Amino acid sequence: MTAPGVNPIMVEDLLKPVLLKDLRIQCRARGLNPGGNREVLADRLKEHMLQTGDLTFVAEGSCLPAAPAPIGATGPREPLTENAPGHVQNNYVRPEGQNVGNFITDRPSSRVLAPPGGGSSITLG
Repeated sequence: MTAPGVNPIMVEDLLKPVLLKDLRIQCRARGLNPGGNREVLADRLKEHMLQTGDLTFVAEGSCLPAAPAPIGATGPREPLTENAPGHVQNNYVRPEGQNVGNFITDRPSSRVLAPPGGGSSITLG
């Protein structure tokens, strides 16, 4: 069903120069699935525009519909405190973290296979 006064060819011409990322933005703004290639998104938008008669474009930075809450979510999450379970601390920043216990010794950590310069030898005679 096409909205009155909306021409399918006019909608196609309107969507032809639109880039893929902008098609995704327009789909999200209308509550449509933004997945797929350029042709799929253009067809999806064209169908929606023909049904609703809405030929407006949403600007990239404008407010988009909020994403639906995940299943089982009851409200906003509280921020994790430093000692809360599930809080991951960055070991690189902590003084007792990532490099604790690293020190240089006289004993090599791996076996030396050849002296510096290689292990080749020339025998004359």
